[in-house]
Amino acid sequence: MSFAPKVPESILGDDLDSAKTDTPVLLLYDDKMARCAELLAEECQEPSSGGRLYGESLTTALTASLFTRRNAQIQRASGLARWQLRRAMEYLEVHMTRDISLEEMAKLVGLPMSQFARSFKISTGMPPYKWSLDARIKRAQELLLRGREPIAFIALQTGFADQSHFTKTFHRATGATPKDWQRSRKTLTPG
Repeated sequence: MSFAPKVPESILGDDLDSAKTDTPVLLLYDDKMARCAELLAEECQEPSSGGRLYGESLTTALTASLFTRRNAQIQRASGLARWQLRRAMEYLEVHMTRDISLEEMAKLVGLPMSQFARSFKISTGMPPYKWSLDARIKRAQELLLRGREPIAFIALQTGFADQSHFTKTFHRATGATPKDWQRSRKTLTPG
């Protein structure tokens, strides 16, 4: 695997161990790194609902495992500042129908991508792409409860490529298809 010299620096910022960019690492095996590589390969073969944010998060995690100083992660085990977290969450909610990049999010709060991804997860308990996906599913549930719009419209309103993609992702997240989820909620509410 090779990287242009500026790529790890743009992803990792101050966490970059520049000595690791000059010295090849041979026969390296790390369970975490292998899992990141597996997930990245799966994402390349069959893109999931995480979109660009998910793929870039995987790439950042893989890059961080190759090029960071081990003690940098220990030193920076804190979450985002309140203003950073608020700005990131508001941005994700407002732009939920767009394919947002990890770089875009990191720049928004003034952090390198790896530090942003790590800090966001510490602050929220989940990576940015997962938080974004959950927010999109919750928004879809709100629209389903209203019962006014067709499912295809709801899919587009919540940033999914089409109804099929939305149904598959919604089912994975909730255990029910959007229509079944909607029906079950209508029977629970008196009316």
